[in-house]
Amino acid sequence: MRYPVEGYVLVMVVTFGFLLNLFLLLTLVIKRKLNEPQFLLYTVLSFWNLIEITLVIVPLITTLYSGRWIYSNAFCTIKVIMYITCFFITYVIMLLIVIDRYIFIKQPLHFN
Repeated sequence: MRYPVEGYVLVMVVTFGFLLNLFLLLTLVIKRKLNEPQFLLYTVLSFWNLIEITLVIVPLITTLYSGRWIYSNAFCTIKVIMYITCFFITYVIMLLIVIDRYIFIKQPLHFN
């Protein structure tokens, strides 16, 4: 183990992030009241964050702990592609959430 303190902090942050995203995803799926179109973006964002944690961050932690790359070259390529894809999709979803909230504030629905 090359970086013990940073490794422990990273493991705690990743575990906390994984559990919170899993809890959010389960809450949005289980609660009937939250099954509205506006919460679809939050569900997709949480799903992609879980994929990012499992396919990008976990190999980073194992590389940090072992001090060497223990995966194959093909997985290295997959990891880079997933890194770029996950962050791009996360930013696009966050942009869509901002646009959705802006439209909701500027042009609210008026009920009789």
